[in-house]
Amino acid sequence: MKRTTTSLELSAYECGAVFDALNEKRTALLRSRQPTDTVDDALLKVISAMESWQRKERGRNGAR
Repeated sequence: MKRTTTSLELSAYECGAVFDALNEKRTALLRSRQPTDTVDDALLKVISAMESWQRKERGRNGAR
């Protein structure tokens, strides 16, 4: 099966909103004792993107 990817360009606020929505979904799945693998994977990707964005912003501002 061919795996496709999609890229999104999000502002910091939008990225935070996606993170919050995924986290709420994960919590609901945990409460209903359902698997969270897919949501976990998506959350990790959002976290990675947020960290990458923060590193870039610190580099532009000259901060450590």
